[in-house]
Amino acid sequence: MRDSIKTIDYFKTFLKKQQLSYDKRVKKIFNNEIGNNRIDIVKSDMSSNKLRECISKFSAGYSLSEIKSDFYVAIDLAKQGWQGTGSWKLINDEGEFNQYTFTGFYYMLDMLSLGYLLDIPNDKFQLLVDIIDRDDVKDKVFEFIISAKLPIRNAIESESYQKYFSVPDTFSKLRELIDEKDKSALEKLIKDYLSKHWYKQHKETGLKDNHKSKHDIYYGYWSFEAAAIVKILGLDDSSFIDNQYYPKDLVHMPKNKPKNKGFSGKLGL
Repeated sequence: MRDSIKTIDYFKTFLKKQQLSYDKRVKKIFNNEIGNNRIDIVKSDMSSNKLRECISKFSAGYSLSEIKSDFYVAIDLAKQGWQGTGSWKLINDEGEFNQYTFTGFYYMLDMLSLGYLLDIPNDKFQLLVDIIDRDDVKDKVFEFIISAKLPIRNAIESESYQKYFSVPDTFSKLRELIDEKDKSALEKLIKDYLSKHWYKQHKETGLKDNHKSKHDIYYGYWSFEAAAIVKILGLDDSSFIDNQYYPKDLVHMPKNKPKNKGFSGKLGL
């Protein structure tokens, strides 16, 4: 167990419900029981649910390899569903904007951060970048993570927030982190971000207080973006490594032991 709020039995029940919902939708899609006008939104929602499943498995202490295989499914579904009726772009009476809603922003931030932390193949990570480019969304937090994974990425000249600045304003503390160049100062800022700001900023995303819900919607509170920044910049996380929102296992992943030669090596020992 990595989570200290819920029990392993809670997460097992949560994951069972998630899998049943996923299987039911896959069957409906296969049997053409979902109208063409709803396919995008269904796949987009399936991607979000699969991401929640990955995070809940992390909370419950599952192996990172198992989480990674589910994460690939979340990415593939996002590639297919984050368009049309399934798009997370901000749309209101004034039109469609090249930026995401609060929830869409955080889903993508989680996927980019997890993609980097899990060290997924570049071609899989590129699928996320393709979504962002298809939506013409330019965000400096996204680009900070993308450029660490794909160094050949061209830097953006400006962000695409031309009118509504709700995301940058809400996540202003996060954006301060990637602007800080002094590592010692940044380590202190991350400690402050995790202890004072991370949980509070989720009032707008709907994540705050999920653990209090009677509908069992909680899947874990983890600041994957903070962990990604630490890992990208090689920061010293000793002052906040035990913070309840910090996914330290993704920063300090055990290195694979070299296999022994001979008979024991054949057995994988």
